[in-house]
Amino acid sequence: MKNMNRCFKLSILFLYLIGCSSVSDRKDKLNSFMEIPWGSSPEFAKEIMFKKDSVKFSQNESNDTLLFFDGGQAFGEPVRFYGLHFTDGQLYEGSINFHPPYFNEVLPTYLELKSTFIRQYGKPNFEKETVDPSKNNKEDLQDLSNGKGWMQANWHFPVSGSKLDNGLILLLIKGSEISVSYVNADLGYANILKRQSHKK
Repeated sequence: MKNMNRCFKLSILFLYLIGCSSVSDRKDKLNSFMEIPWGSSPEFAKEIMFKKDSVKFSQNESNDTLLFFDGGQAFGEPVRFYGLHFTDGQLYEGSINFHPPYFNEVLPTYLELKSTFIRQYGKPNFEKETVDPSKNNKEDLQDLSNGKGWMQANWHFPVSGSKLDNGLILLLIKGSEISVSYVNADLGYANILKRQSHKK
């Protein structure tokens, strides 16, 4: 399930990183994920994560480029797992996966997370919703529960003189899962180019 959810998220994320060069007037910079600076080594990232309450390292699911941690809390919500992604030994993406125990809690949790980011960073630069939460339509909610419907909000964090935004927060709900991803666009884009070169 971790890999399937990640494939859907990455398809959106890679399209953004490759094709998006929109300029935002946002002044904030996205310098880290969960107090772990971009470019940190896996060893240093582990040290920071081990200091968080109730967070456990998932050795069996982790490898040289991806570390998984289970448990803990973020934004006042219980976390299913954290994923920390590395390229050339440098942290370029961190993701948090939430899985509320009951489906009727999924949409309110997503909307609360969205409100949290709006209070902190302002309105998202991009939104896509295949369901309308304000109508509370049963068919829409059914589409959401079986994975046919989804909701997404992105916040971009530009850097002066760069063709790409320096950072991205991607909030996504699909099925019964909610994910929040923090990305350093420069390192993330370099990772995409590296993967493409290996396929040639």
